[in-house]
Amino acid sequence: MNYLSVFLSTTAICLVSSLVWLSQSDMQAPSFAKSPKAIQEIPAWIAFGDLRGHVEPCGCDPNTDLGGVTRLAKYHQNQKKLRDKLWLFDLGNNLHESGDMNRSKFAEKTIEFMRPDASLFNLLEMKQKDLDFVFSKKRRLVLWNQKNIQSNLVKNFIDIDEHFMAIGLIQPIGKSPEFKKYLRDFTLKELKKFKKNRGKQMIGLVHGDKNWVKTLEESKLFDLIIAANQRPLGLLPDHEEKVKPGMLHVGGSVYMVPFFAQGFLLSEKISTDKKPSLEEIFEQPRQNNQSKEFDFTQPEIVEWLHKGYEDAEILKNAMSVFRGGLQKEFQNFVTKKSSKKKKGKFLGAATCEGCHQKSHNIWKNSSHAHAHKTLKDVNQHENLECLKCHVVALEDENDGFMSEALTPQFKGVQCENCHGPMMGHIQNPKDKRYHKPTEALKEVCVSCHHTPHSTEFDFEKYWKKIKHP
Repeated sequence: MNYLSVFLSTTAICLVSSLVWLSQSDMQAPSFAKSPKAIQEIPAWIAFGDLRGHVEPCGCDPNTDLGGVTRLAKYHQNQKKLRDKLWLFDLGNNLHESGDMNRSKFAEKTIEFMRPDASLFNLLEMKQKDLDFVFSKKRRLVLWNQKNIQSNLVKNFIDIDEHFMAIGLIQPIGKSPEFKKYLRDFTLKELKKFKKNRGKQMIGLVHGDKNWVKTLEESKLFDLIIAANQRPLGLLPDHEEKVKPGMLHVGGSVYMVPFFAQGFLLSEKISTDKKPSLEEIFEQPRQNNQSKEFDFTQPEIVEWLHKGYEDAEILKNAMSVFRGGLQKEFQNFVTKKSSKKKKGKFLGAATCEGCHQKSHNIWKNSSHAHAHKTLKDVNQHENLECLKCHVVALEDENDGFMSEALTPQFKGVQCENCHGPMMGHIQNPKDKRYHKPTEALKEVCVSCHHTPHSTEFDFEKYWKKIKHP
């Protein structure tokens, strides 16, 4: 009986202990799993924006040969193949600054193809009067305070998944500091209440200066903030951010997307290259007799869109429509200019050859003489943006280059690009206006040889190549 009593007592104690443990497990595990306050890890993401209608780089200079819509689409396509889950964010300002609808529509077709999880409705998007004409209904445009926007396409927030939502915020402009502060505080108060009611973590797609972004980060409302590029509108592309990636750091943990969509901002960088073994890692410093220096303050946060991402097949139909638009624009230009054509002041380099044989020979053997051909070789000879620096007097309303068929004598960069129209010189050879000093010629050179076309242009160096009596 004693043994039986001991056995039963021991069994009862074990059974009670097990029930207590099970009851505790049942109470704790589900409560943790169902808790709305459980912090979810943000999946891998990439972000772009600030295209400004710059749908393709000019390609004149390797340093600035970055970005372009086909490279955007290609890189995104590649990254989706490498990850099971990848979020894509668009920070807006993608439409053409001057309202060129051919470029704006091509930009939008590309973004529609890429299908971002959320897109900030930014300043250039706000300039569009007919949003339904420009934007597809598939676009997920977001802006928190958008009461003045008459379109159902723009939402206050976008649900990304069951755990996260995206909010778009733009810093108020054109108001007094006091009113800006009021709007900021009121917005944050609204967002705090909204976040609590929705029970989701927030991702902020924002546009504003460093102080504005700092305030948003310090509010602790956002699990992630991605900033639009802060550089002012009206600039030309350059490669400063690639040379100095620290420019993209807004402050704290916030970075902004690259200028002119020249690259993607990354949450992490995945490489398809073979990773080195531990032996290779430790052997390398001994071979070089020095250890590699790492800059921990500048992580690899950007993938720059270089020529290697070019793909002629991706967006082929949209590219064809865009090229057709450029051709139509060129044909309209030719028709308009030919209707105003007058027998004029520009004569062409062949006229100069009779008196200036030596100078003409130097020009004939220079790159300037073949400037139009360089455009034709890359199918840009009907692109008016490019042509003005590759022919004579494109922008003169009554004279100069119209097309290769109509005015072949004005192909390339010639004497009159620098010295001015020669009819006056022939009529009065002693007129000093046509005998420009070197400094005056330098001003003409840099009107075309500037960033993004010639980032390393040095007048003193290159003048020697074309210097003539």
